[in-house]
Amino acid sequence: MAQKYSIGLGSVYLAKMYLEGKGVKVDYKKAQFYAQNAIKGYGSGLLGGALILGRMQAEGLGMKKDLKQALKTYRHVVRMFSNKSTNYFANNFRLPNLAFTSMLIGSRFIDLSGLSANPIKFGKKFGILVKKSLQIKDKTLLWEDIAEISSNIILLKQQMGEILYRIGIAYKEGLGTRKQKSRAKKFLQKSIEFGYEKAMEAL
Repeated sequence: MAQKYSIGLGSVYLAKMYLEGKGVKVDYKKAQFYAQNAIKGYGSGLLGGALILGRMQAEGLGMKKDLKQALKTYRHVVRMFSNKSTNYFANNFRLPNLAFTSMLIGSRFIDLSGLSANPIKFGKKFGILVKKSLQIKDKTLLWEDIAEISSNIILLKQQMGEILYRIGIAYKEGLGTRKQKSRAKKFLQKSIEFGYEKAMEAL
């Protein structure tokens, strides 16, 4: 099973298995545990973990249905990748539990101009985040995760595209927030930049 500091995508894979009952019995508690672990790692599992946890919150799988919290989960990770937030979170974000992040986040503005779909720039942003946020003594694990990010950059771009899409749809349809057409458009357009095709249909 995934160790505390396992490679992030491994935790995402386990969370998905337990969420969908693939080869194991459906277990929402375990799905939530592995999704949160993936997010806490700040590495390759960050986006996939957020997608799984956000879906569980939005659909009320193993927890109270909470569209507002799902939106916060998605916005949390996008903010970590957008302009000024990378340093903010790297320096100040040491809280162990995602539940606390809603207190920090509030409804702060996300500047999407700093979020580039260019694989090299996107990968670099990931690397900075991992290096600054992970406080682990075993440097091998750190470099393993950075290597995993590089080799899975297409998957990670797709995951970011889906997160941006889910935020866009939330603003378009008023899910966990009031309807805001201009915001919806902004997130859906950025989702298209990341190659997420569903966003084209939604615009």
